[in-house]
Amino acid sequence: MTILKAPAGTLADGVVELRLPSPDADDIATINQYVQDEQLDGAWLPDVPLVTGERLVKDWLHCWKGGPSRDRATFTFVVTVPGEPRFVGVVGVAERDDGAFEMSYGTAPGFVLAETLPRSDPAVGETAQLRYIMDRPAAAKSP
Repeated sequence: MTILKAPAGTLADGVVELRLPSPDADDIATINQYVQDEQLDGAWLPDVPLVTGERLVKDWLHCWKGGPSRDRATFTFVVTVPGEPRFVGVVGVAERDDGAFEMSYGTAPGFVLAETLPRSDPAVGETAQLRYIMDRPAAAKSP
């Protein structure tokens, strides 16, 4: 199995940021709140057992440290958006038995797919770029 090296800081594209899970960033409380709000019924957290937030964050960090996995090692990032108090998604990278890597992701119900942009790259073939936007409720109007 290949061990991925954790990035030193956050990875950002100007819209969202990817960072390692952290108990210090209230990720445990966020997971527990999503469970309490019953927002995980749609399984937007991919391949995640419904365990406590503390257990889940420990498992995610254990993988980044090269520890053995109960199933297969998935290197998990949490997705944040500036101004949002809770993380809004996850991205996982796992090595398959054939040595290839696969990526899984999940976004909170506040995100919706806005468009799919197909791209052709001679080196890798056909790919698609998926753009998601925050589906924020309209502001309430004053009477």
